[in-house]
Amino acid sequence: MVINLIKKCKNNAKVSNGTSTISESKLSENLKSYGFNQQESVSNSLVGNRIIDIETLSNIFSELSCPKCYNNNLCLFEDSKYGLCSHFTLKCGKCDFLKGFSSTQKTLNVPEVNAIFVYGMRQIGKGFSSAYKFCATINLSALSKSGYKKHEHRLLKVVTDVADDSMCNAGKEVAETFNRDECGVSVDGTWQRRGHTFLNGCVAVFFIDTGKLLDLEVMSS
Repeated sequence: MVINLIKKCKNNAKVSNGTSTISESKLSENLKSYGFNQQESVSNSLVGNRIIDIETLSNIFSELSCPKCYNNNLCLFEDSKYGLCSHFTLKCGKCDFLKGFSSTQKTLNVPEVNAIFVYGMRQIGKGFSSAYKFCATINLSALSKSGYKKHEHRLLKVVTDVADDSMCNAGKEVAETFNRDECGVSVDGTWQRRGHTFLNGCVAVFFIDTGKLLDLEVMSS
C-alpha cells in the first residue's frame, strides 16, 4: 500500500516539462502523516505462521490499490491447496495485473507448514486421526492420510539423524571435558501409553553430571 502511495504521489506530481511539483521532503512528510516509518517497518518485520480467516484476507486485498492501474478492485483466488498450504492468485478486475503466491515458504518444493504441523502432532504423541479432527474443528484444510504418512517417514529419518548426532556429541563431551571413558549414568524407561503392560516403550541413558542423553533404545514386545 505504501509503495502504491509513493508511485501515485509521484505520478500526480508530474507536469508537462517532466519536473516534479512536490519535493522529497514534502513526500516524506506525507508518508509520516500516514504513520509510516521505514526504520520501524524493517525492525518490526513479522515472522512465523498465523491462522487467518480467508474471507478477512480477501476483504483486505479488495481494499488495496492495484500496483498497475491504482484501482481498488483486487480479487483473491485459491488455485490449489495441499494440506495446510494454499496457492493463491491476486488479480485486478480492471487491468491485466496478476500475481501468484503461496501461503507458506517451501523447502525443496515441500510446504514447510505441513512438515511443521506433522512434527508438532508427533511431539504431543498424536497421529493422523487427531490431526484430521483438529483441522476439521477449526475449519482448516488437512493433509490426506498418504500425505501425512509421507511426512512422517521424512521426519523419522531427520529426527533419527539429529538424535544420533546429539548422543554422539554428548559422549565426546564426556571423553574430552572430563577426560575419562567411563562415567556415572542414570537409566530410565517409559511406555508409549500409561500402564506397565503396554507393548511399546523405550529405555534412555543419561550422564549424571550434565543430564545429557547418551543412548536411547526403543523396545517392543
